[in-house]
Amino acid sequence: MILRFVPTAAELRGITIEINAIQQINQQIEEIRDLNAKRALVKGRLGLYLETITDIEDEKADNSDIERLRSRIQTLEELLDSDALEERLRSVLSVLSGEITDLARRLDLEYSEHPIRLDSEKLTIVADTESGMVPLERMGSGETWVSFHLITHLVLHRWFARRNLQVPRFIFFDQPTQAYYPPDVSDDIVKNTDRDSVVQMFKLISDCVIDAGFQVIITEHADIQEDWYQEMVHHKWWDGKTKLVPLEWIEDN
Repeated sequence: MILRFVPTAAELRGITIEINAIQQINQQIEEIRDLNAKRALVKGRLGLYLETITDIEDEKADNSDIERLRSRIQTLEELLDSDALEERLRSVLSVLSGEITDLARRLDLEYSEHPIRLDSEKLTIVADTESGMVPLERMGSGETWVSFHLITHLVLHRWFARRNLQVPRFIFFDQPTQAYYPPDVSDDIVKNTDRDSVVQMFKLISDCVIDAGFQVIITEHADIQEDWYQEMVHHKWWDGKTKLVPLEWIEDN
């Protein structure tokens, strides 16, 4: 007996869907097989590469580039470490404070018998005494204030110049002796003690410039009649004709 089954249209559609689903599954299986094969290929290549590196190291090849990179990474990690930065800042401030103290004692400034330090948080000078710290604003005379400002600038710029940091290699001071020399007072009627202080100030500036290799530009009313001072003078405007800003610049405008 022969039986012949003739599916209906709905059954044919169902069979077609099942066949398509089976084909998609087979395709996915093939893709997975290809992916696994590719993974195995990459894994094999990586293994071969690692074995090659080992062989090169065994042959004592030049690894200087790698070592330099490791050293650079370590340096950057240290620079980014907050504790290391804080310690380095304290160390630098200690050195700078020692230099400020030495220069202050050279000029025999008030409180210079005590350690003088640069307060980086308050941006001021502080004297550490047995009775506690004394900030610059409480150190007395205008001469002391001017001198400490001048010394601090010199010490900082000397530090920058010695380490070739990206800071301009010059300082501009406008009449640093004004506290000693009132306007229109000539050198011959200033008190001897004040004159000695001014002379020591300019000698200190000269020594710092020679020592560190940066330039100091000063506009100054005082005219000290000593050879070493006069050698540093580039222009004088006492005649009323020569000016810091030439008259023709003003007249032309």
